[in-house]
Amino acid sequence: MKVNIAITAKANILAAINAANAATSTNITEAQVTWELPVVSAGIAGRNTSVTLFGIDGQGIEGGRTFSYTRQPLSGGAIATTAPAFVPILEADTRPQVLAKVITALGLLASEIEDISYTAPVDLATPGTMQIAAIANSYLYYDLKDVEIRLADLDVPFAEVAPIVDLDAFEAEE
Repeated sequence: MKVNIAITAKANILAAINAANAATSTNITEAQVTWELPVVSAGIAGRNTSVTLFGIDGQGIEGGRTFSYTRQPLSGGAIATTAPAFVPILEADTRPQVLAKVITALGLLASEIEDISYTAPVDLATPGTMQIAAIANSYLYYDLKDVEIRLADLDVPFAEVAPIVDLDAFEAEE
């Protein structure tokens, strides 16, 4: 199941639980359960994380249940192979704006990511870097990643500025 960046990390976990239990018409909501923090575990088929949910009295579920799933590393599976090799920014961008651009470019859920360090690009030829990491106790990711940051080249290609190259002839002044 892919991470849906339009919903919360917990909603993503519940979507996976509900999908895996579709045969029982399961539709657990965040209002029905409380959560323990995710725990690193050695599960079956590469599952590396477990989380225990407990039913809230009067909300239709009782007791607790532990679910195993795979959190993805930022240095690998969390980022699509189609993600850009670098992230273009503007010289005027603030660090939070750069982080937002990095998260968007890499297709990550913003609430699960923080930046650890940032070095701004010097010029068009000298890129910078931003090191991002999964937040402590992230339900979706772990690890960290260095992301290359470059100043956006705002120059427009000449062919776009002046696409017509066959000009009218000059005429004599009358």
